[in-house]
Amino acid sequence: TRDYAKKIRGMEMLLAKYDSVFRPNSKEHSRQYLELGLYYCYHGEVQKGRKAFSTAIRINPCEIRNYFNFGLSLLGAEHFKAVKGLKEKVFFQ
Repeated sequence: TRDYAKKIRGMEMLLAKYDSVFRPNSKEHSRQYLELGLYYCYHGEVQKGRKAFSTAIRINPCEIRNYFNFGLSLLGAEHFKAVKGLKEKVFFQ
């Protein structure tokens, strides 16, 4: 589904309830915040997306995707979506 508002609500509930479960596994914990940041950016809320990416970076500073998506979010929601869509076309055709 592309209903990002529902995905955001679900991910926020998941993180609020199970944050202590994810915390010991920094890679998975970081991935959850990366996913939340992606949902925010696709929904047009890039400031919240950047905050989620920053949290992902703080949790797992070795994950390059967190930095890439943070930088991409600085271009704004429309450019974020365009570049991510182009990436999908190039790599998954």
